[in-house]
Amino acid sequence: MTGGFHHGFGVMSRGRIGREYFMPKDHLHAWRQTAALYVGLSGNRVIHLEDDGAGENFMVPLATGCTVCVPGHTGHRTANVGDAPLSYFGVYPARAGHDHGIYESRNFRCAVVEEARAPRMIGKD
Repeated sequence: MTGGFHHGFGVMSRGRIGREYFMPKDHLHAWRQTAALYVGLSGNRVIHLEDDGAGENFMVPLATGCTVCVPGHTGHRTANVGDAPLSYFGVYPARAGHDHGIYESRNFRCAVVEEARAPRMIGKD
């Protein structure tokens, strides 16, 4: 649909595998220049971003009532880093599509882990 928007509402429980926070499957948009907007509704979460070109990784907090814009050409995934379930709302262009396959051969270059009861980004070796 040209010109339209897709949207989604998500609810996520807290969880970890070892020290690494559990995150839904990471992705880039198939239409790479697509940006997405996320709105924190409840809970405490971070969005893990990876620039597709430079490979730089960023961890951006998304608290209740806050918004985060994910720029185009940026892989992204989320983690609940609080003690309660979180909920969020996301909006992106309808033609964006999702490309999960790019991360089947390689994952994000960094991981978000819990250290001293707080999220921290570390490189994967």
